[in-house]
Amino acid sequence: MANGKFRLLETFRTTFAGTVYKHRDSTLGNKIGRQLFEDLLTHQVSPIYGEHVGRGANVHFRLSGSTQGRSSSIMAPHSRG
Repeated sequence: MANGKFRLLETFRTTFAGTVYKHRDSTLGNKIGRQLFEDLLTHQVSPIYGEHVGRGANVHFRLSGSTQGRSSSIMAPHSRG
């Protein structure tokens, strides 16, 4: 397992620590979920995912946990800014 700081965990903590939970705010889950893809890339969890993101290919996740790149309108976010 990768060591270091995880954006997913930090975003989750800052979203809920010391605040009132807004159960009708759908943007909270989206904000937290986007960090998963950043962590996958930052911590180099999957060489295949990193390769696809590096060349700008779409990345699809299967329930089994494997990935496959192909054309689609659904993509994992991959901002590196």
